Amino acid sequence: VGTVDLKPFMCSDTPRSSVIQRVCYSKSQRVMLVNARGTYRASCDLPQQVYQTFITAGSMGQFYGHAIGHNPAFQCRTPLQR
Repeated sequence: VGTVDLKPFMCSDTPRSSVIQRVCYSKSQRVMLVNARGTYRASCDLPQQVYQTFITAGSMGQFYGHAIGHNPAFQCRTPLQR
């Protein structure tokens, strides 16, 4: 992803997940950054309801993989870099 300005993001560590280490979400931009096993991935146009379901899911890794990561609706079409 490169250098991303995290000012508009709310970030939190996720110690309860063995796959997802950190999650950052910007409500105004509807963008989520996920650190999964040391690699950051961006999801764009992600509704807040999907974000809330993700962070409260029993298995964040499984939910991300099935509902967000491979969903073309949440693929970023423009770079997030400054």
